[in-house]
Amino acid sequence: MEEQARHEGYEKLIYSWVPSIAVSAVDQIDGPEFFFWRGDLIVASLLAEKLYRVHLEEGPRAVVVEPIDIEARIRDVIVLPTGEIVAKLDEQPYVVIISSQAAKD
Repeated sequence: MEEQARHEGYEKLIYSWVPSIAVSAVDQIDGPEFFFWRGDLIVASLLAEKLYRVHLEEGPRAVVVEPIDIEARIRDVIVLPTGEIVAKLDEQPYVVIISSQAAKD
């Protein structure tokens, strides 16, 4: 008989949103733009209309999940080699670029 919540052969979850935020894309933050976020994940959401910065510790496990309001459904997110975060939206403006300078304003 199998035990409940035991799934042999699968990796353990790092983090789970309940209820689901409808994750559409994930990228890793790297580059000089957000120095203190290096190595963190940036997660795009269709349903919550937010980006989430997920700070990981060894293990890996999520220790900080910080929402960044975009107020639009986010289809995709990438981190450019320069470090800026680019989000592709369902509505105008179709692209949002987030830089550390914009985060300070």
